[in-house]
Amino acid sequence: MKKCLILGCSFSSGSYYLDFTDGFPPEQPAPKTGYYSFIDIPDIHYTIYSIDAGGYLNFASLFADDTAQRINLKEYDFVIIQETFEPRIHISKKAPISFDQAWRITKTENFQHKYHRPRHQLLNMGYRIIKDEHVVDQYKIWKRYKLDWNNLSALKTWWHDVCLSETKQTRWSYVKGAVTLINHILKENNTPCFIFSFHEGTQQRMKEFHTWCKPLNIPSLDKVIYKNENWHNYVEEQKYIGHPTEEGCKHIGKLLTKALQEVL
Repeated sequence: MKKCLILGCSFSSGSYYLDFTDGFPPEQPAPKTGYYSFIDIPDIHYTIYSIDAGGYLNFASLFADDTAQRINLKEYDFVIIQETFEPRIHISKKAPISFDQAWRITKTENFQHKYHRPRHQLLNMGYRIIKDEHVVDQYKIWKRYKLDWNNLSALKTWWHDVCLSETKQTRWSYVKGAVTLINHILKENNTPCFIFSFHEGTQQRMKEFHTWCKPLNIPSLDKVIYKNENWHNYVEEQKYIGHPTEEGCKHIGKLLTKALQEVL
């Protein structure tokens, strides 16, 4: 049996169902019915690491950190990276991933799922395209985590230098470094790696950085799951466009099945 490692953000945390218990966001993941559950290729066991609002900086730390949490690539036959909304500079007070909170582990016969919702999150560069314009929704995220950026001069300076500079390259330098490290480590271990994206802008911007990882023949999934109202969550009162539902994950699973059959 082959073993596959999947790295992703909240889109890899499972399918999502509406739940208003905690206020915002109004949905929760169900790890047993994520898209990976619907990849119809026999004799593959999946290990999934999903990190809320995570990105390449976090994935690189899982390969490079000299800790007990470091992933041993020799245990896997191939890797899949689910990317979205880069650049994501997701930093805790201690490290790109703060292990002061344990992974939430879910196991089935076909996969082991490790879900991490980091504490002490300070910065998350959610990067989206709205009406063909690149928009960083940093203010909304700061508000969500109750950060009063107006009274934090250092944070305001960082925000200006990284996000509002004329060159707009600084934010990408962090991500490019992480991507370069990931590709180097995977190549060094001769571990095949395949990528798919939930976001067209990320897909186009990141591909030039990859020297080892190869993109799967699959469209950016934001163009897929938001075409059908049954494939994603939406809360009209909050104008909240959410994650894939179980039906959406089933469709993603079909797309991944076909794409992976072309390369495995």
